[in-house]
Amino acid sequence: MNTSAFRSLLCTVACATGLLFSSACGDDVSPPLLDAGVDSAALCTSDGDCSDGAFCSGTERCQPSAVGADARGCVSGSAPCVSGQICSETADTCVTDCVVDRDADGDASDATECGGDDCDDANATRYPGAAETCDPGNVDEDCNSSTYGLLDEDGDGETSSVCCNGAICGTDCNDRSIAQRSGQPEFCDTTDNDCDGTPDDMTIEVPWYADGDGDGFGAASSTPMSSCAPIPGRSLLANDCDDTDPQVSRVGIERCSNGKDDDCDGSSDAADSDCITPPMDGGMADGGSGMMDGGSGMMDGGAMDGGVAGCEFDTDCLDVNPCMVSRGCVGGTCRSDVRDMDGDGVPPVECGGTDCDDTDPNRFPGNAESCNGVDEDCDNTTLGSDVDGDTFVSTFCCNGPSNCGTDCDDSLDIVNPGAVEVCNGNIDDNCNGIGDEGC
Repeated sequence: MNTSAFRSLLCTVACATGLLFSSACGDDVSPPLLDAGVDSAALCTSDGDCSDGAFCSGTERCQPSAVGADARGCVSGSAPCVSGQICSETADTCVTDCVVDRDADGDASDATECGGDDCDDANATRYPGAAETCDPGNVDEDCNSSTYGLLDEDGDGETSSVCCNGAICGTDCNDRSIAQRSGQPEFCDTTDNDCDGTPDDMTIEVPWYADGDGDGFGAASSTPMSSCAPIPGRSLLANDCDDTDPQVSRVGIERCSNGKDDDCDGSSDAADSDCITPPMDGGMADGGSGMMDGGSGMMDGGAMDGGVAGCEFDTDCLDVNPCMVSRGCVGGTCRSDVRDMDGDGVPPVECGGTDCDDTDPNRFPGNAESCNGVDEDCDNTTLGSDVDGDTFVSTFCCNGPSNCGTDCDDSLDIVNPGAVEVCNGNIDDNCNGIGDEGC
């Protein structure tokens, strides 16, 4: 072998093994440090970055900080089908093998493909007759496309528009105010009362009913007064079964042993399946400074008469949420059927809790933060991922447009804003936007 050929072979081997950098091997050869780990550009920022496009492998998630995440920060999905089913990739569905088991999920309802009526034979919580709930995922629990669960926080008789089943949803565009719902006549208050998207269009005079106890609900027996504008001391609704007691209304909390129909549903005390037994000692209802007893608490000089802003024995109680929130909290614990709509076990801030988003079960204090642009732990600052373990979060992980990490290469622990810039082939070691400065 001649000298020129030998030198060419030696250079090829040296470049391939990283012994020489671009000055000897050509500008298109990457220095070996760029080949270590995974380029930061490959780190996922959303679930879509991780998807393999296949139904039968389940839904892959972008969770760089999760145990078992791959180098891109992706977590493998779970198989969508259960034992006794065949996964159809072409139809994106699980098909029950009727010869093996007609009821693969064991919910006592046979699969539709086996002549039954189970709309999802891979999920034992979905079958005809199951309780339909208003959940963030809009899951069709009872296999009936016309039902969507019930949520009526303000007690105006209309289901919240957050409750859906496909394109079918409730009609109350603001389930925290009795002044807004589908079918409510538009009156003069600069609010979209009829939920048509336009406030104060075609306003008319509407009936207002006497609200003697100031709980936002008028007496069924009262004589209405007509007005285009709200009338202090009166309500749009005449469905209060006891207008002398602010603890009793459509959003009241049923107590098990006070002889009252607190929530105006036609049943009282233990006969009402929703009744609760609140703590009655230590000033809660017996002359102290608690909830119902002439003190400074919830029902008696507190929420119903100025103690909570927005509910002051007048038309402010059209927005009954402050009243309802006060009633929803007993002994500092929030009732899940009144609050904690997303079912994550953490009451929202309105009820004295810490949940920053009561419509998303994946957002609450203490939850694991992912690199997905969502503030899952409700702290407004945590960003999520540090794949290379250098204590600096990747620039791809953000919590808002101006709150992002600073690690320009989260696959290399020697590259971060705290590193010292060295001469190594134009790598930006200290993430200042310049490679090999001073070399």
